[in-house]
Formats: sequence, C-alpha cells, structure tokens
Amino acid sequence: MVLLLLVPVYAAAVLASAWAAVSVPADREATWRLGKADMLISGGQAEEILRDLPAGSRTIPYHDGETVVASHDGGYLIREYRAVDLVDPVNDGAYSVRAGRPPAAAGEVAITTALATALRVGPGDSVRAGLPEGRLVVVGVVDTPDKLSREALLVAPSQELSAGGRRGFLVQLPPAAAGWHPPLGQGRTDLGYLLRDSLGPDPAEQALVAAGMAVVVAFAGAQVVLLVSAAFAVAARRQRRELGLVAAVGATGRQLTRIVLANGLVLGLCAGALGAVIGVLTVQFGRSWLQRLVDRPLAEEGIAAWQLPGIALLAVVAGLLAALGPARAVARAPVREALANREVAGSRGGRRLLVAGLAASVVGITLTTWAAQPEVAGVVIVAFGSGLILLGVAACGPAVVGLAGRIAGLLPTPVRLAWRHGARHQLRTGAAVAAVCAATAGSVGLMLFTAADTRTGSATQPDARAGQILIPADAARLLNADQTRSLRQTLPAQHLLHLTVADTEVAYTNVAPQPGPPPVVSQTVAVGGEDVVRAMTGQEPGQAIRNAIDNGQAVAFYREFISDGRLRLNGTPQPTAIPAVLATAPAYFRDRSVLPGALISEETAASLGIRTRPGGIIIDTTRRPKPDELATVRNMVLGAQAQASQTDVPANPVRLVAEQPDDAASPRLGPIALLLALVSGCVTLVASATAVALATSELRIDLSTLAAVGAGPRITRWITAAHAGLIVGLGVPLGALAGVAPAAGVIALRPETAWKVPWPAVGVVIVLAPALAVIGSAALTKSRLVLVRRLT
Repeated sequence: MVLLLLVPVYAAAVLASAWAAVSVPADREATWRLGKADMLISGGQAEEILRDLPAGSRTIPYHDGETVVASHDGGYLIREYRAVDLVDPVNDGAYSVRAGRPPAAAGEVAITTALATALRVGPGDSVRAGLPEGRLVVVGVVDTPDKLSREALLVAPSQELSAGGRRGFLVQLPPAAAGWHPPLGQGRTDLGYLLRDSLGPDPAEQALVAAGMAVVVAFAGAQVVLLVSAAFAVAARRQRRELGLVAAVGATGRQLTRIVLANGLVLGLCAGALGAVIGVLTVQFGRSWLQRLVDRPLAEEGIAAWQLPGIALLAVVAGLLAALGPARAVARAPVREALANREVAGSRGGRRLLVAGLAASVVGITLTTWAAQPEVAGVVIVAFGSGLILLGVAACGPAVVGLAGRIAGLLPTPVRLAWRHGARHQLRTGAAVAAVCAATAGSVGLMLFTAADTRTGSATQPDARAGQILIPADAARLLNADQTRSLRQTLPAQHLLHLTVADTEVAYTNVAPQPGPPPVVSQTVAVGGEDVVRAMTGQEPGQAIRNAIDNGQAVAFYREFISDGRLRLNGTPQPTAIPAVLATAPAYFRDRSVLPGALISEETAASLGIRTRPGGIIIDTTRRPKPDELATVRNMVLGAQAQASQTDVPANPVRLVAEQPDDAASPRLGPIALLLALVSGCVTLVASATAVALATSELRIDLSTLAAVGAGPRITRWITAAHAGLIVGLGVPLGALAGVAPAAGVIALRPETAWKVPWPAVGVVIVLAPALAVIGSAALTKSRLVLVRRLT
C-alpha cells in the first residue's frame, strides 16, 4: 500500500519540479527569440516602416533563410542560417556563445552545437556552405536558447548564404514608446512583423492548459483513491479477527474506525515524504535529460519550498479517503462474525450509483454537445462535461458487476464462484472496475484526438503518388544528361518524365461547397501527351483521353477546373476556354507539387501562342526506394545547386520530394499518447491484481471447502483468472465508451479535424492489456489449495 500511495506522490513531485524547471517567464522566452528587440519587421516594405519608427529607436538588419551545407561524409544537407550581428546589444540574450567567438567578417561562420556535432567540426575548422558553395572558417559555437537542437549557421550581416529567405530589421523601441505597433494598411501588403508581447501564451491557451491539468489530476486522484481503497480492504480483511478481538474487549465502532484511519494516515505520511523527496531528486539528477527533452534551457529556480508539503499531503489525503470505506465496514461488522473470521457480504449500493451515474452522463453529454458548438466553443466546459461522462460511466460499474453475478449461474464453476463473489462485494469490485475505466478512457480519448489532429498528418494533402519521386524545376534544370542517367541507375525507376510546362495556368471554375477549407492544388499546365496522364493518375489513359489529346482538347486532373465541358486558361494573350475531359487524379496534390493540374498538347500550345519552359522531373518507381538510394539522389540534387554558377543558382535550396507508400496510411501518435497508453495498461494490471488479491483472501474458506470435497489444485488459478477477467472485461469497455466523449467534444471544436482511429494503439489498450492482466493473474497464483481451521 505504501507503494500505491508513493507512486502518485512521486509522479506529482516529478511533474511539479519539472514544470518549475521548464516554465520561464514570458519575457525570458521573448528574449530568447528577439533578444532586447521589441519586434522583428520583415518583407519588401520593411524599410518603409523604419521611417515611421519613434525617435530613439535602434535597428539592426536581420536575414534568415536556408542554405546548402556539405556534410562530413561527402553529402549535402539543407540547414537554416542567419545573417545578424551577434554582438550588438539588441541581440543580448538571444544567443549563447559556447566556444570561440561570434563571426565578424566575410568568410567566418559560427555554428550551433547540434550542427557542430552533426558535421564533426569545431572552432578552427572549415565548412563548405552556401548557394553557390563557398568555404567558411568556423570561429565559434553559438546556441539559440529558444531551440537548443537547432542546426544552423550564423554569419555576419554583410554575408548572405542564399539569395532568398526573409530580410528585415530587429527594432528596439525607446521606453517612452513602449507598446508602439507598425502602422498597417496604406497598401502595405508585403510586410510581416513579430511583436515581443505576442510571444507569450494567450488567456485561451492558459485556460486550456489549466483545464487539461485539472482533468488529469482529478482522474489520477480518483484512480489512486479507488486502487488504494481496495488495497486497504485487503488489509482490513486480513486483520478482521484481530479487530474483532479489540471489539470484544470493549472497543467501540468509532475506535475501530480510528484504528483503520490511523493506518491510512501513517502510511500516507511515509509515502508522501518519501515520494516527494525522491521525485525532486529525480528531476535534479535528470536536468540534462530534461533540457534535451524540452529543447531549451531550464530555469535556475526550483520548486517552491511550500509546494513539497502540499504534494506530500496528497498521499495523506488519499490514504485517509481510501481507508474511510474499509474503516466504516470494520466498525459495522458484527463482533461474532469477526471473531469467527467469517465473510460478511458488503453493502449493495449499485442501484443508487447507477441512477447517479446515468444522470451525470446525461448532464455531461448535454454540456459537451452544447459547448462544442461553434458559437460557444467552450474548451473548459467540454473538459468538465467529459469528466462528468467518465464519472457517470464509472459509477455504473457496481450495477454492471451485480448484473454479471446474476448471469453467473450459466457459467462454469470457477467463473461462477468468482463472479458471484464480486457481485456480493459489488461496491469494492466496482472501485477496481472504475479505476480501469478511468485509465482506459484517458488513453483512448487522447489517442483518438491525437490521431484526428491535422497537425499529426492525418488530414493533409500529399505531394505525390505513393512511390513517386519529384524533382522541382529549379533543381531539374541544373542536372546534366549524365546526372539524369544516374538517376535511372540509382533508383528503381520505371518511368522518368521531364515535364514541359506552359507559361499559363488553369483557372478554378467549378468549386463545389464543402465542409472545411477547399483543397488547394497546382494550377500548372503541362505540355505533352499520354505520359503526363500516366504520371498523374498511375494508369494507362483510356481511348477517350487519347482521342481528346489528338483532337487538341485539354485534360483536367481535377473536377474543379472543368465547367460545362470546358477549361479556362489564364495568362494567354486572350482569355481562352477550350474543350476538356477529366482524368481524375488519385488525390488532391499540394499546390507546390511538381505535378500539374491540367494538360494540353504541343500543337494546342502552339496554336494558342503559349510559350513553354522546362518543368520538373517525375520518377515512377517499381518499389519503395531504399534510404541509401534516396540519400544518393538528394546529394546529387543538392550538389548540383551548390556547384551552380552565380547566375544559375536558385534563391533557396530546392528539396527532393519523395512520397512514401505508407506515409498517410496510419495516423501518428505523439509520445504523450503512447505514454498514457502505457500508464493505462499498468493501471489495468494493478487494479486487477489488487481486486484479485482481495478476492483470493476472502475466498480461502471456499477454496478450502472445494479442497475437502476433492477439487483439483488448478481451480484456484481458474478462479483468479475469472475474477481478473471480470474486472478488466467490464472496466475496459466502459472506459473505451467514456473515452470517445472527450475526443468527440474536442474534435467538434476544430472543424479541420477528421476521425481516424489508430487501431493498433487502441488494440493494445483494449485487448492486449486485459489479456495480460488475466494471464498474469493466473500465472502468479499458487495452485496449492490450503486447508483452514474452522473457528466456529
């Protein structure tokens, strides 16, 4: 029981200490990002804003972007770079010099610790980087506190490593002009700015974090109380005769209650003190690991001294609450039954809990449905409603346990004994069911929401068909004939198509209303024939499409480009609408993709006076390319850009696009969801083990009777497995049902999300963990039947 009380206190101490270490003031976070500057102004019209700055403002130029860097193994990488004066007071706090010095002249560079590790270089060494490529001397190692894992190069303001990127100015306002914002409007469309006061969390984000923490703490506390209550019931059962002797010599029911509560108080004090100290020490010794995990410096201030007693008090409160139920049961037990060590059936309050649980579930569903509406959008109300639903479903556990006891007569003897015993103590068994229910609901709900979140990759547009490799036009034009042949030899290429595109684009003419934002696809018009259709659709074009191309008609790959059988082209000498047919693409590919949106023949382009230019390269493969094959092609493409002449080099590095076959097949789950699934499995195992230990302790007389009439030793394991199956077989389905509610509420708040069930992870929670609980309970139970002495 000390361990059961210690674990939540330890977890709370670790969480509080880690939160204190990673939580820094908003101004410090802004300093990591902007230094002493009040804003970053960028864009083509940034210099116009400088004329409007308040008197006394200080500005320094700032340029960031991406460039190509030669790796230590002869390959090439795309990495971030910044051209800024690191020693200017405006940048105080934004950069931390780890070794050497900041760059001060052309040809010098400082690199971050992560990039120095990746390139295996340090101060005094040289690197090859830039578009076009040049040799730079490493003069220092400098980190960016807002992201310690950033792999970036830092150069002097006079040196640029690529022509593209973002150009702007860091602005530090005088104290008298605090709160000044750049004037917008007046035709200033090419302007962007980042304000210092916009970098901290807004009230909505803080409310969401607070609501989430409140729900997690409440659920965790409920699970601890339920599990420890069952453990105290085991202890009280084993001390039943001793407590009966105390009652026989004159102790009152109140005194017996105090004995059991004192046990909970002492255990809570020991577990609280030990868990709080171990938790704080864990964070102190793991600061380096925690810093790598959060990817930024930790605060020097530790957890407040007054918080430790409060955390330790959690164990005391949990111990007292958990001991309250067993204490009342001991006080009410008849003295004769206690002295005889005979089992007394527990209270049957399942019906009252069933009514209360159904009422709480109805109220929770109503609140969640109402708060999820767009005009309400109440995150806190959704969290509260979800909690009511979970509590309501968990409260139905005792009634469901009682129902299982009613149908136990139809089942084999071991199952019948286990289920009827659970029904006789349905409140205690229901507590274990509720603990499993709460753990399962939390993990299932978070997994469903994480899988549906568009930021995890479940509802995004692909760049290409599965197995395709695309090389954009800016990089394709730099490849010579030998390199193009090398592409075929390196990759398992089935078809290689070098696109020709028109100096025009296709117009949207048939956009149907649909929920959520419409897909944005490429409006590029390819010039060619059947091979373009094959590359877009992955299938051989039909006769109708061949005839259309031969007759000078266009081919549209998306229905949004065709209206009344015609396709309209923009950018031609005169607006042109030509007959078109539809060859539907297998997906809505992104607008930045190399894949075109429509196709016309060379003859049609010539007849309309449309000029053409080289486009990108599309490679269809016979199998999924291996990592080393993709790396060879990437090095070839990036190397061609790095070694291009000053006039041919692209403004920004051009990436190779490789869409893998199974990238969008299954939703991705974050580490928090996977961790919660692991915790859910552990709670399922602990809850079933605790309930089984209680049942085994109270079934000793029944098992002894079975041994006396000739029952085999294996029946003990069958009864244990049946009891564990009752706990997890009821708790897991109830939890899965309750877990859908919070996920549905939060997903309803975000119209851009869509349901997508991560079946493998959900299967681990609702199938694997219960199976392990049943098998483990049976395997760890001794088969030997013990004869007990009759005391009456």
